Amino acid sequence: MMNWVLPAALALLHLILALLAFRQAPFTGGDETTYISLGQSLLHGRGYTDIWDPATPPHTQYPPVFAVMVAIGLSAGLGPDVGLKLMMICLSAIAVFASCVFLCRTAARGVAFSAGIFLAISPEIIRIAPAVLSDIPFWIFSIVALTLWLWADGDRAMGLQPTAMNVNRVAAAAAATLAAYFTRSAGLPLLVATVLWLTWRKQTRALVIIASLALPLILLWWYRGHVGGASGYLAPFLAVDPYDPSLGTIGLRELAQRVGANASAYMTRHVSWLVFGNPTNGLVFGIPFVVAMLLGWARRIRYLSLPDIWFPLYLGLLLLWPATWSGSRFLLPVVPLIALYVAETIGVIAAMTSFPKIIAAVVVIAGAAMISPALLQEARDGQVCREQYSLGNKFPCTESVFSDFLQTAENMRGKLPAGSVVLSRKPTLFFVHSGYASRLYPMYAEADSLFGLSARIGARYLVVDQISILADRYLQPILVARPADFCIMQGVSTPRAKLLRIESYAPPSTTGGDSTNIRVCANQ
Repeated sequence: MMNWVLPAALALLHLILALLAFRQAPFTGGDETTYISLGQSLLHGRGYTDIWDPATPPHTQYPPVFAVMVAIGLSAGLGPDVGLKLMMICLSAIAVFASCVFLCRTAARGVAFSAGIFLAISPEIIRIAPAVLSDIPFWIFSIVALTLWLWADGDRAMGLQPTAMNVNRVAAAAAATLAAYFTRSAGLPLLVATVLWLTWRKQTRALVIIASLALPLILLWWYRGHVGGASGYLAPFLAVDPYDPSLGTIGLRELAQRVGANASAYMTRHVSWLVFGNPTNGLVFGIPFVVAMLLGWARRIRYLSLPDIWFPLYLGLLLLWPATWSGSRFLLPVVPLIALYVAETIGVIAAMTSFPKIIAAVVVIAGAAMISPALLQEARDGQVCREQYSLGNKFPCTESVFSDFLQTAENMRGKLPAGSVVLSRKPTLFFVHSGYASRLYPMYAEADSLFGLSARIGARYLVVDQISILADRYLQPILVARPADFCIMQGVSTPRAKLLRIESYAPPSTTGGDSTNIRVCANQ
């Protein structure tokens, strides 16, 4: 009974807290609108294509499972502002439930409860929950796969003589593993860990089953990307900085620097965000937490169970990922294991005292007390955001540089000629909110790059925003050099996001100038 009652109770608690903190604020990273665009493409019968791009090429970066889920949500009438976000909150509760089922099968009751309560009330998980991102579905499929593999293995101690796993159970576990892989390419470490574990367990039949299911699908996905000329996830790994191509590809020195930067970021900021909902505790909390996590993992790795093989492989992937993109949400798939390892370490330390249960209870209560201010703040912020949305603010609780960018896109809807193409910093965000095709402007400060791309794809418009330094780095030098070749679409622009019309693809009609003196378009 414990294996179901505790997970259900904690999932319900998480659902209530996430609904109290619910807000309609858009996720501004661009991934959310990428998935929404892909869902729209599937829903409208246009295949798995980049419909925001004027060339509408086949999409080859993100695997399709989550986009299919989004398409199903859209077909059910769920809108991006509210419906899809509520769907994601429900999926977050399912992730907590599945994780707690896993914990109850792999740990003592007290440890499972301690780790599970952390998952249920984590302020960062509650904050992430409404975002239409693949992280939570990836978390679900990963933890379900681990649980099903334990089920297929019969939960036997690893030292016993192995027997052949049940075919049906293996098929179910393999399907969940592949679902994780085709939700996010970061599922590769789970697939590798599964093959290593089955090889060590001498489960030849299980290896044949997962290989027969995985290889055709993986080869088809690879072939699709190969034909489409896609770099997939390899290019970001190889680039020194994905936002500065001039820095070239990474070497051993830069790789070591990246690993160090990521390790520091996760230890000092992201772990604190995950536990307390803010980064203020830094190293004071991060180092002991990570040490406790590693000690807990070291106690279990001697049994060579699948979760403990997968854990370092996945963390290794995060350390190799460009530091610019590191974030607490990428820890979600392994957060049940992190909670498990830390809880078991605390349990071991408590067992060394005269009152182990009292000590463990005090730690859990103290941790919940430290988390509660962030939970209350999330609930207050959620209420404020919902009130702003009800008063007509479509982008509540959104940083002004992003809200202006999104508002400019909204202002343009239906006001440009049909088939117009716009160069912008966030093409998928722009497409979803404006309805016009968009592509990222060239990340080079040469006019030939910008005007050459504009001519090739027929882009007559350019959004100059203040989202990051990219506009200052790559657009401002061109605007200063050729101000006469642009004009401002004043009726749709906002203070922090100007829509410019590109007036000429020809050589510059002026040399030198001032981007602040760009004229207003005469005919809008």
